[in-house]
Amino acid sequence: MAQKISGRLLAYILSVFLAGLGIFLYVYQAYPGISIEGAIAFGLLVLVTDNLAVMLPKAGAVSVAGSILMACLFVNGPVTASLISILQLLHVADFKNREPWYKYLFNGGQFLLAVGIGGIIFKTINRSGAFALQGEVVLAVVLSSLAYFVINTGLTAIAVSASTPERTSAIHTWLYNYAWLFPFHILVSIVAVGIALLYLRFGSVSLLFSTLPLILTQYIWLLTLRERKAVLDNIINMVRIMEAKDVYTPGHSRRVAQYAEKIGRELRLNEFEIDNLKNAAYLHDVGKIQIDLSVLNNEEQLSSEARKIFQSHVTVSAEITGSITYTKPISDIIWGHHERYDGQGYPRGLKGDEIPILAAILSVADSFDAMTTKRPYRDPFPFEKAVQEIELNSGKMYHPAVVEAFLKSAQKGNFLVEE
Repeated sequence: MAQKISGRLLAYILSVFLAGLGIFLYVYQAYPGISIEGAIAFGLLVLVTDNLAVMLPKAGAVSVAGSILMACLFVNGPVTASLISILQLLHVADFKNREPWYKYLFNGGQFLLAVGIGGIIFKTINRSGAFALQGEVVLAVVLSSLAYFVINTGLTAIAVSASTPERTSAIHTWLYNYAWLFPFHILVSIVAVGIALLYLRFGSVSLLFSTLPLILTQYIWLLTLRERKAVLDNIINMVRIMEAKDVYTPGHSRRVAQYAEKIGRELRLNEFEIDNLKNAAYLHDVGKIQIDLSVLNNEEQLSSEARKIFQSHVTVSAEITGSITYTKPISDIIWGHHERYDGQGYPRGLKGDEIPILAAILSVADSFDAMTTKRPYRDPFPFEKAVQEIELNSGKMYHPAVVEAFLKSAQKGNFLVEE
């Protein structure tokens, strides 16, 4: 979340915190009893696993702390589980990043709500109080763990949606950031049952053996995602260095990514598509690294040979991204961003709906930035003229639906050109 916060978002955060506090007070009265041994044993594991959490693209994180919390809930009840859930606020990375106070307030309320409501469901269905794999216990586990997942992720998705300038759909945010985690949560729930059964039979010592493989798996996953981010960052930095050498196009890829996102949101793309679109925008010109600056900065009309050299950057960019596992999904977008709706583009001569819609969006964003920035062969177009050019070429160079979205977004002031 950003340091500045709207009144609406603050009201939402306070509501979540107060609701969480209310649920905790209810479970404290309804299901009294705190296990000191359970709080210490499970609490230490929650601290360790949460600090090894894998951060998600928009907000939140994935960790096996959920398994440990649910196991504690099954064994020691909702009060003990609620108390140790608060230990997730002691996240070292948050302290280092100096996260704002309201993030802790929101997270605290979220944890208490998710564990508390999950606990109420578990206790209501499992009236016997015993924990064994039979009838009502299985149903209690399924429904309580489902509630824990939906509340935990749903509350965060709403907060992320409310805190973004574009006011993205909370449903889109949830689908992009959390829906794919549902199979993982099923596994987490099964593991939680195993941890609980082993704990009941062998005591605290069993936690070491039952959770160590989980912690190692989570750590490997964390390293894998860090590697993916490092690869993307390195390629993007390479593009920025390349742009910095060219006095005419510094910041081009960054602006194109911003423009493309605005158009994509007007078309109501989901968050997966927006993410791929932005990455493609950042990397769409990476192939220019092989082109001599004398060609890129040529102030005269390009010769036929020079034009072929220039146009080859599309193929090179697509091949570079297509050869890397982490950027392979955006290769087709880059292949198509210089195609024309009338089939007169390059390198493949695609036309109409043969051109991927994300490539068509990138084409408009790229053209708009090219027109509104100084180039070796001309001065920048005024904003109004650039918009008019794109509108005039609807159905010729550009996809009509994309142009329509561009024009709507432009009317909202989303394409203010940097001075």
